[in-house]
Amino acid sequence: GPLDKHGFARRMPWKAIEIINEPNRSQAHLQFNSNEKTMSLWPHLFKCDLRVTIEGSQMEVVLTVTNLDDHPFSFSSALHTYLQVADIQQTKIQGLFNKEYIDSAHDDNRGIQSDPDLTFSDELDRIFLQPESSLQLWDGQRFLKVEQSGFFESVIWNPWLTRGAALSDLEPEGYRRFVCIEAAAVHPPIELKSGESWSGIQRLFA
Repeated sequence: GPLDKHGFARRMPWKAIEIINEPNRSQAHLQFNSNEKTMSLWPHLFKCDLRVTIEGSQMEVVLTVTNLDDHPFSFSSALHTYLQVADIQQTKIQGLFNKEYIDSAHDDNRGIQSDPDLTFSDELDRIFLQPESSLQLWDGQRFLKVEQSGFFESVIWNPWLTRGAALSDLEPEGYRRFVCIEAAAVHPPIELKSGESWSGIQRLFA
């Protein structure tokens, strides 16, 4: 749409509502509400709540959006999750076999993941439209399970050498050490009536 890439919520200050630190559990509850600045960009009243919980070897991220306006609105959303890997060339993701994707790195062409293992040898930026609810990440040393609910798409991204070198906040060869598995809701956007709420969840299991 007409908004900046990735929207505006990531550039706005969020308020800490509650912070919990227990021996084996930590949680942060953050909130972001519509304001004069957001209304100038997107003329709707809303509230966003983000809860991040770490318990043992599991992390859960819950994003809730509530329509505070007197009319419906639609929006898209994604959790831009960066995951450290030992070596992107040894990394593979499972759970996307035979799934349709939009290839954002190649003119939004559509394709089908034809290999059980998604591997990396060049820039990769794909929106998988109906992925499995659980994906498995293996980097040759560590295993991570990534689950989601509420979100109905997965964005897999690594900029590779040329695109990575153009990113000012990425160190040289930094592309080798991460991959994004983003829980997303874009096609179609989420629609909320007045007073309704929507929640999307991503869970990481080491």
